[in-house]
Amino acid sequence: MDWRKTAIETTKLKTFLAIATYGSFKAAADKLFLSPRAVSKQMNQIEAELGTTLFTREKNNTELTPMGKQFLVSAQDIVNSYNAAVNRIALEKQQKNSDLQVGFSSANQALLLQELLRDFVHDHPEIKLNFKEESGQRLADHVSDGSLDFALTPNYDKTLSLEDANLYSQSILKGELVVGVSQLNPLSQQDSFDLKQLGALKILYYSPTDSNFLQNIFMDKFTNQIDRAQIRRVATLEQRDVLVAFNYGVGFYPSVFLKRERTNNPLITYLPVTGAGNAAYSADVLYNQYNDKAALKTFLAFLAGWLKQHPADKA
Repeated sequence: MDWRKTAIETTKLKTFLAIATYGSFKAAADKLFLSPRAVSKQMNQIEAELGTTLFTREKNNTELTPMGKQFLVSAQDIVNSYNAAVNRIALEKQQKNSDLQVGFSSANQALLLQELLRDFVHDHPEIKLNFKEESGQRLADHVSDGSLDFALTPNYDKTLSLEDANLYSQSILKGELVVGVSQLNPLSQQDSFDLKQLGALKILYYSPTDSNFLQNIFMDKFTNQIDRAQIRRVATLEQRDVLVAFNYGVGFYPSVFLKRERTNNPLITYLPVTGAGNAAYSADVLYNQYNDKAALKTFLAFLAGWLKQHPADKA
């Protein structure tokens, strides 16, 4: 539907209704802040389109013709329907602007979201949160195209590809990757883990989709220390953890979540990586700097205050 054209036609109908209500072109012009000539022109256009006369025009009086009286009912219905549609669209836009589309990539990020947003939802009950789980790079793509307002995503020291210059990443937790090793493996008795000790063990990583994103990250971060053929994807975190626990592989775990990991996986020991060029890890809030949604601005103001109380480097 051409809403601009509809709005123009509805304006003419509103002028017609004003003439019928106030009894003259001049009175309608005064109420609508139009010139009598503009009012007359609009009525001439409507009558030409309908092929009939709607008013009997006298010097000091304007009355509806019989056809004009019939048209009055239809004109009022059209204007009422148009106004209702405009109000409905405005309400939907207002509701959309008060929603936040939030992305996350794993169970750990979901738990961190609860910590981050607990006070926010208490302070801003008018803002509705909608959640979507995706892999890290897809989250960046969705924030870039506007289908997400912000996302909580892992970052591995600039390994997240922020190709869109409008994207901004704010770290809320910083740590490093450690290696999870089964306590059934003698290597778990060490103080650290050298990737050269992998032997035949696989490096297991979790991704809900058939993606090699993390595989590429590990290859970039630990260049010449691991073989790509040793890196295998599993479909769930639970599957990754149980395979590591029973010594069918090892996994990289963010140090910032080790308290939870030790509780959830009592058969796994977590060791720092030795000889690693870059084991850095962070949990980042990703957003588009040019997203002007009011609800996002409210969240970013909250985030700034939250970070003062929870500095990322001290996490």
